[in-house]
Amino acid sequence: DSHDLKAGNDLNIIVFPGADNHFALYEDAGEGDDYSRGDYAITEMYLDWKEKAIFTIQPSTENCKLLPESRNFCITLRGFHKSISVKVFVDDTEVNVTPIYDGQTLSVSIKVKAATFSEIKMEIVGEELITDNGDLLKRCETLLQKMEFSYLTREELYNYIALDDVPLKYTYDEKMIRKLANLYHYASIDPSYNGVVDTLVEQLLLIDTQE
Repeated sequence: DSHDLKAGNDLNIIVFPGADNHFALYEDAGEGDDYSRGDYAITEMYLDWKEKAIFTIQPSTENCKLLPESRNFCITLRGFHKSISVKVFVDDTEVNVTPIYDGQTLSVSIKVKAATFSEIKMEIVGEELITDNGDLLKRCETLLQKMEFSYLTREELYNYIALDDVPLKYTYDEKMIRKLANLYHYASIDPSYNGVVDTLVEQLLLIDTQE
């Protein structure tokens, strides 16, 4: 049922690189006011960003009866370098995983099944942890070629992206801000371009622009 509000067995998590971070996943029954009496669960996640990055999903706490006994975790490392090496531990025991690299989104995805109340720890190592986003223009050009706009529109959008082109890092530098300002200005003139602009911005910054 697509309208089922209960906690599901599949959990997709996207992890972005660059700094220490923390996220707490809150889940309740999705209806009623039992949450006000403590009927909810919290799953905390931490990214420890050092020379070796460690991403940890802690055992769920509070009212665990709301959650399934086990879950299929899909952890996507968005914007990490394709040469990284990943080890996954469930309750301190290493498990076999098969990382899958997606060059279109510069993401490494790992799937692991584990008990909801187990700790999952992911160790991420490599000479470089963050992608250099080097094939940015090629990816954006490929996307534009697939979109149903006029040649002039596609060319104009591409020129905005290629403005002051230099190898871009995963950051908001001055040239990147100019590119984004031009793209959003284009969308403000005609809202029908919102979708394509959001897609291009996602490629530029390796973020999910969809709510």
